[in-house]
Amino acid sequence: MAADTSDAGGGRGASADPSARTGRYARRLSLPTVTTHWSTSRATPRGCSPTQGILRRAARGLQVFIGTIGGTVVDSADGGIAPASPLRQADSPPQQPSERPPMKRMFTLITALVVTALSLTTAQAAVKKAKPPLSCESRTFTSSPGPRFNDPEDPAAQMKIMGPIIESINSASCGQTIRVSMYSISNAQPGPDFANALIAAHQRGVIVKALMDAHSDNAIWQSMVTELGNDPRASSFAALCPGGCLTHYAGSSLHAKYYMLSGGSDANRTVTVSSANPTAAQASTAWNSSATVKGNVALYNSYVSYFTAMAKGALNGPGPLAPDYYSATSATAARKLSPPSYQWPKARAKSDTWVDFLNNIKAPATINIAMFQWTSHGEPGDQNYLELPKKLVSLAGTGVKIHILITAAQVDDSVQNYLKNRPNIDVHDTTRGTDANGNALHYTHNKYMMVSGNYAGAANSELVFVGSSNWTSNGIWHNDETDLKLTGGSSYDTFMTDWQSQYDRCCGTTERRSIAEQRAESSAREIPIDPRQVQE
Repeated sequence: MAADTSDAGGGRGASADPSARTGRYARRLSLPTVTTHWSTSRATPRGCSPTQGILRRAARGLQVFIGTIGGTVVDSADGGIAPASPLRQADSPPQQPSERPPMKRMFTLITALVVTALSLTTAQAAVKKAKPPLSCESRTFTSSPGPRFNDPEDPAAQMKIMGPIIESINSASCGQTIRVSMYSISNAQPGPDFANALIAAHQRGVIVKALMDAHSDNAIWQSMVTELGNDPRASSFAALCPGGCLTHYAGSSLHAKYYMLSGGSDANRTVTVSSANPTAAQASTAWNSSATVKGNVALYNSYVSYFTAMAKGALNGPGPLAPDYYSATSATAARKLSPPSYQWPKARAKSDTWVDFLNNIKAPATINIAMFQWTSHGEPGDQNYLELPKKLVSLAGTGVKIHILITAAQVDDSVQNYLKNRPNIDVHDTTRGTDANGNALHYTHNKYMMVSGNYAGAANSELVFVGSSNWTSNGIWHNDETDLKLTGGSSYDTFMTDWQSQYDRCCGTTERRSIAEQRAESSAREIPIDPRQVQE
């Protein structure tokens, strides 16, 4: 059997510049060198948290800065792609003004703002301690393993992912530990239920540790800080990361979504890796997925190490950062577990992990993909430019069948154009319906890839890669991200049912299938995504 090369650290450099950009012009912007330190002692607008006040002041300053460089920004973590704008999309080639087409979207500032505005020292970010527990209460722990999927169009199925996580939190006992890593939380449900479950758990004596990307600091998060404190060196905390916890790279984010419960015994150790945050959009607007592993102590301990490393890079954390955590001893060992776990960030000079996965596939095989965001990874001439779509086209040329579901408004034109009209490849847009503002009512927020057939020399393989990583430059190199590789027919069949369900909704009739294909190919008007939802 041929070796699985997906775990290789990789030697294919993306750029001669080792700092390498997140989007087209991060290298030109040199954002880390223009960081402004903001003092929280300045007046914060009424109704804002200190972080939000900092962001507002930073936004005003960066608006001026952006104007001086022609309105170019870097791509954000969960995309950061906003509606139509005269600005060029990230990773597309430079053009003369007369050649520049109307752009369907721009990359928002929010993640760059987080990085540039939130370079706070310990002295600048006030440290808050957790409140003491009110009791020490024992409960019967509950969790169940396996994949889960929400259905945003079915009110009874919108909480299929977050519901079981909240139930497990509510079953945790005094002395047990809960760890949560998330990109965002919403003031609307299920955000309050999720936060209140963590608060109540801490009040009955559970150790609660939560990390979140700083862009989502809001009233619900602050309710957690009031109870848990914000000191990542403490036993319990709710701490923010200014960009990726492990990198603080301009444009990066804490984008990993995983939920851990110690459960009181080895048999109850529970890890859930997901594409979903506890937000309204992730439950009732977007399709999402998760995978829960229970009783796997080695996997659980691997995520304890990952979480601990991330917490060191949170605001008020002691450091150090680990911008190539993927190559660290713990992360390398995690990829040898069953199931293997992939834990980013990864040095930009190293290979695209998803291309490494694809390099293991040989015909006969079938690939099914559901992907929220997809960028071209640079500009013509860069080694990673369009590397993923090129690899897919190459595989299709050997007879591999490839079926792709995307959220078209969140995918670069260059990617869409490269995949257009290719034999053995079909691409369809999942956006459905519009709200009063013309934004999509539903779309896929998934980030999974399924493979059936010849993988790493093993015929008749069935496996799924699932987790938080979009196919963006940040998702593949700079963000805190994590995925699991699930093997076997049971997991594969469950994900195929979900993939087919999404396909049936967007493309179940000849008419719907035709328009979904046209939007995916950029030959029909795309349905935009509410930029506020992109930040969820």
